[in-house]
Amino acid sequence: MPTPHLWLLLRWALSLWVLGRIWLVIAASDRFQEVAELVSTAETRRKFA
Repeated sequence: MPTPHLWLLLRWALSLWVLGRIWLVIAASDRFQEVAELVSTAETRRKFA
């Protein structure tokens, strides 16, 4: 049976990992939106060129 100190450490590490995953998802979605905007502006330029 783990000690309370070990449980606290495990919970801290798990919450840190979850926060990291959330941050990665947010960063990826922001990058995806930037790429989508670039692609859409390129297509619009091609249509009106």
